[in-house]
Amino acid sequence: MITSFKNPKIKMVRELLDAKKSRENTGLMVLEGVRLAEEALDKAIGIQMCFFSESLSERGKMLLEQVAQATDQVEELPQDLMDRLSDTQHAQGILLVCTIPDLPFPPSPALIIALDRINDPGNLGTILRSAAALKADGILLTPGTTDPYSPKALRAAMGAQLQLPIRWQTAEEIKATCTSAKEPLILTASLMDCPQACWETDLTRPLCLVIGNEANGISDEMLGLADACVRIPIAEDTESFNAAIAAAILMYEIKRQRTMP
Repeated sequence: MITSFKNPKIKMVRELLDAKKSRENTGLMVLEGVRLAEEALDKAIGIQMCFFSESLSERGKMLLEQVAQATDQVEELPQDLMDRLSDTQHAQGILLVCTIPDLPFPPSPALIIALDRINDPGNLGTILRSAAALKADGILLTPGTTDPYSPKALRAAMGAQLQLPIRWQTAEEIKATCTSAKEPLILTASLMDCPQACWETDLTRPLCLVIGNEANGISDEMLGLADACVRIPIAEDTESFNAAIAAAILMYEIKRQRTMP
């Protein structure tokens, strides 16, 4: 049992929880809680270490045997140490240090979501969760977008990062990704002042949907490269939808057009 907060393994977990740079340098992330641990096992994500405490539920205890088959680094922590280490208000009694997955994009994607400088990890995670549910083929993130492997983003996405290909690309690289696909994608910006409503727009062809920053929208550079735009009509006396809600509405409309007669 590890009892010291200064233990090297605990220090590593703290750094992975706190710092994007540490996650980038090591290629590792921390999954906290039973649900994310189940997702890691289900998706065969590389588990490097496991930490658990007495607060672990019976459901969680059933996972430990499977986790022990994936890694021999399974350590028990005193409850007070787990509480200090946890990024949540109420520790669920299990932390996994896992390899960040590097999933391939399909050669002929039908729907890619590009997130342009999304700042809030809760918004980012919610968008990823919707993207996984509505079968997007991948996610592209521009510089300035928050880290999808931060603890808050992982919780908000419910582990969608484990099943979605995710890449960092500039606006120009996103445009190149769209044009170089086996069937080129239409780079489509979500804009409040676009003349075409989403249900008046043909969204059945392969496309890359761009969702912009919560406060400032899509960058001028990205707008200059866009092939088309789309709008969600709202009441005149309201400002806009939250970025995550707007993304979910548009992804659903794309799915609806492609699956309903």
